[in-house]
Amino acid sequence: MKYTKIRKKDNVLEFKIKGSDHGLNSVIVEELLNDKQVETAFYNKSHPLVGEPQFYLKTKSKDPEEVLSLALSRIEKNLKSLSI
Repeated sequence: MKYTKIRKKDNVLEFKIKGSDHGLNSVIVEELLNDKQVETAFYNKSHPLVGEPQFYLKTKSKDPEEVLSLALSRIEKNLKSLSI
């Protein structure tokens, strides 16, 4: 997967993740929304079968790229602790 920053200004970040699907996108948004520093987080995909999802993240004051990085680390940690 490839992360592409579209726009970053103050506490707003817009980005794409090439190769991600609805399941992963939902997990990312849910984890972001669990963070008390996050004001708004969502993604949009122009067509359900093609195209890359575009994410929007707005934080209260913290650097949104840092918040995203921490959220992705938490997701990775949770997946590693999953046992079958």
